[in-house]
Amino acid sequence: MSVAAIPRTGAAPALTLPTHRDCYYGGRWVRPRAGRYADSINPGTGQSLGPVADGGADDVDAAVAAAKLAFEGWRRVPPLERARLLKRIAATLREHAEELAMIDAADCGNPYTEMVSDANVAAAQTEFFAGLVTEMKGHSIPMGPDAVNFSVREPRGVVGRIIPFNHPFMFCAGKSAAPLAAGNTVVIKPPEQAPLSSLRLFELIEGILPPGVFNVVPGGKEVGAALAGHPGAHRLPRRRPGRGRRRRRGRHEFHLVRPVLRLDQPGVSAREHP
Repeated sequence: MSVAAIPRTGAAPALTLPTHRDCYYGGRWVRPRAGRYADSINPGTGQSLGPVADGGADDVDAAVAAAKLAFEGWRRVPPLERARLLKRIAATLREHAEELAMIDAADCGNPYTEMVSDANVAAAQTEFFAGLVTEMKGHSIPMGPDAVNFSVREPRGVVGRIIPFNHPFMFCAGKSAAPLAAGNTVVIKPPEQAPLSSLRLFELIEGILPPGVFNVVPGGKEVGAALAGHPGAHRLPRRRPGRGRRRRRGRHEFHLVRPVLRLDQPGVSAREHP
């Protein structure tokens, strides 16, 4: 996996904010069911970057339903065709890396050059997983002269992703590539502190993926809790210990969700999962 060098243009580009501020599922922009919006604030200036949909559980239900419907078709798309679409997305990310970096710099306060790197990392991750679509292989086991057992790897279904605020775009785009490449559909909850780069991503790639394959529901705790506890979401990555982890674990007591653990960070362990 290679990451393109950060462009040195001498000056940051103008800030281009997303035009659409609603939920996106089923291939269209949809107003939040409760009609709530909340301002996204630039942490460096304290100024508003405009209102963003403040979704709720009903919006999560609708997005997961759209993702479940799209899953039946997406899982049957030939792997090389899925790879082709993901490579188109990666090219779009590289083309708009500086624009996306400016949005995250304004919305979450990270340095602009670091955010350009994030956009290129997201593009590289998308290309990397696009290249792995033919490596999702099963096994064949000869059991005798007239018998062979075999296994087939299949996508799980709807994958929920709750994005942290510190690298919003990289986690939204780059960390969605693997489930999409495998034939799953995805519902994103962007961070309520910095949702704008995720919304701009959906504007930029609209029309590349089939409707319902990739969806986003902006909002706060209600959206996170609804996605973590939704019976239609079959996987939900866990990143760090803390209140968010305990909340997700509590929601999992009501139905079976297979979590995805990250064990490459200090303080993260598998001890909570005997």
